[in-house]
Amino acid sequence: MTTHTRRSALRLLLRGTAGALLVPPVLEALVAEEAEAKPPRTQSPVEPVPVQFNYKTILGNDQNWDQYHSLQVMARQYQALARYYGGEASLTIPEDAAIRFVKDAGIKGVLHPVQAPRKPHMEIVSQKRRGNTIEQVIGFDLIKYIRRDNQELHAIAEAVTKGYQTPEENAQALLCFVQTVVDYDHNKIANIDKKGPNADFVRLPVQTLIDRKGDCKDTSVLYASLLLAAGITRPAFIFYQGHVNVGVQLDFASKPIQGMPEDMYLDGFVDHQGRRFYIAETTPERPMYIGRLMVAQQGQPIQRVKVIQ
Repeated sequence: MTTHTRRSALRLLLRGTAGALLVPPVLEALVAEEAEAKPPRTQSPVEPVPVQFNYKTILGNDQNWDQYHSLQVMARQYQALARYYGGEASLTIPEDAAIRFVKDAGIKGVLHPVQAPRKPHMEIVSQKRRGNTIEQVIGFDLIKYIRRDNQELHAIAEAVTKGYQTPEENAQALLCFVQTVVDYDHNKIANIDKKGPNADFVRLPVQTLIDRKGDCKDTSVLYASLLLAAGITRPAFIFYQGHVNVGVQLDFASKPIQGMPEDMYLDGFVDHQGRRFYIAETTPERPMYIGRLMVAQQGQPIQRVKVIQ
């Protein structure tokens, strides 16, 4: 019996003459024969990608190295002042949110690419009624791109936060990792500008790390996933016009990061549903403090906050 004939027989046996379900004794043998004739579907194996991440991080996880790096930073600052007063160079105005005392770090391992969803995860952002019609604004549902149980992300979060003592330090170390490992994807933005909103997409967290580039959506999803992997619960996505940040529900005001100036005022926060979320900007390619607005962010109105349960 050919495969085509077997399939036809199965359809006839299951349908019957009056649409009733018939189960004759020969059915099991036909099913077994059909399964044997049709090989099981197999997916091509995903090749692991070896990675090595060299990044900047905060002080606080190694007292001896922290002191060494602090002395290096101060030495560079004194050299810059000496060149300025000697007429050899000009002083640059530092970014308000930039972390002055940072050190080099690195981790390596392998990552397995994860297939992106066939259809983008979308949600209704807002809607208005105009007469008899309802106008809806549709946007990406970023929470559905978060990966909570990915063991490779858990391993990265553990390595990046090793040695730090507080959840605030862990959150800042993870942000420094994202900021200095992932470059801003200017080509993606240019393509969206050229082809329109339908050309937009969101990378899954592991893919952002493999590509080492992304826009604010990609890096925010990555950072939120790493926070959850590190046990820092209930972060939030903070949406602006055409931009998104991550809100971290920790106490950075009373538990400052090591090296933070004593007079630094944390102006980057939003109070939502009785909780305070400190704003983490994921896109700069240098370490920035959580809770301190960059110059470009100051005065930008927040449109909505979505807590990640």
